[in-house]
Amino acid sequence: LISAALCVFLTFLLYNPHSATSGWLNWAGLTTVSAYLFIVCIIGMRGAHLVSLQLLLDYFWASIVIIAPYILVLFSCFNFYTSIATIFKHQWTDNSFAGIRKNSCSPRDTANTLCNVPYAPTDEINQLCLSMYNSTDCQRIRDSALAASVEYSGQLILAQSLAGVVIILILSYALYTAFHILTTRVFTQSMNDNINYLLLIPIASCAAIGAYYWWMTALDTGFGFTYYPVIFIALACAQCVALPFGIYAGRQKSRLLLAIYMSVVVLIIMLLITCCVLGWVASFFVTYSWSPTQEIIGVVACAKKLIGCSDCVDGSPKCPEWSSEEVRSLVSSDFKLAGTAAACCITYFVGALIIAHLVRQNLKEYRCEFV
Repeated sequence: LISAALCVFLTFLLYNPHSATSGWLNWAGLTTVSAYLFIVCIIGMRGAHLVSLQLLLDYFWASIVIIAPYILVLFSCFNFYTSIATIFKHQWTDNSFAGIRKNSCSPRDTANTLCNVPYAPTDEINQLCLSMYNSTDCQRIRDSALAASVEYSGQLILAQSLAGVVIILILSYALYTAFHILTTRVFTQSMNDNINYLLLIPIASCAAIGAYYWWMTALDTGFGFTYYPVIFIALACAQCVALPFGIYAGRQKSRLLLAIYMSVVVLIIMLLITCCVLGWVASFFVTYSWSPTQEIIGVVACAKKLIGCSDCVDGSPKCPEWSSEEVRSLVSSDFKLAGTAAACCITYFVGALIIAHLVRQNLKEYRCEFV
């Protein structure tokens, strides 16, 4: 509950209705997941108090549903920490940052005057400050406030990330305990259908990642990873085929169909591992080897709808406000997030593979006992 409250605070602190670059969507997602976990914990405590196997089973599956998304959203929030100075710098004069300026600027009544000046050469800032406020203190006040806000927000993010790690450890132990209370027999009766429906999560994740990173397909061939979002879309389509087939194979109690389903799942796991490795390799490539032209920087910045871009017109998008290093840093973070998302999706399919094997093994033993 405390974690959810902190996430709500960070969501409103960074909220920008025109851009997700400020990271407010990360915290909104973590708020939703934290609130969900709070409700799940109530179900678990109620089930333990009543010694109800059904409530504990509901608690177990509800926790399994959210643990991978929680890890992913937590990673995205921690990933945001590495870019916080750049993002704050470019969004400093945006209306959505009025609350941050008010809390950081000193004196506080300069939040929308002396403290609210954009990044530009010192001479231009001094000229602007003199013409509007008859002062030359704008840059000093703004730099001091920006440093203070970055430090403050960074501490909040680190605190939230550490709390998230503790929550994951506690949740893992709770799942371990619930599994042993339920016993393997009770768990096996519900796992065949439930695991297939859980696969809707990686399907949605792969489709969302492919759509979000589709702008990569517009980059030049020198980028080398223009096909990355296409792989995720193809994976989403493959999972859409595998999901109903797995449900059908389980309900038909066919060992042959289950074997085919397991082969398809293994193929999907291999593709997800490839996406995971590619994501992290691409992240390092973008950081250390990619040297995009200013034209490509404009295409990426406008496609990602980075705040402050002044010339995002169709046909020849440009964004002189963002440097090559800053854009490369954000793209590198995006690849890390995509690779981590692929790794989280793998956990669902490993579970599906194990459960399909257990069901297939149970069918074999059942037929042997029957004979």
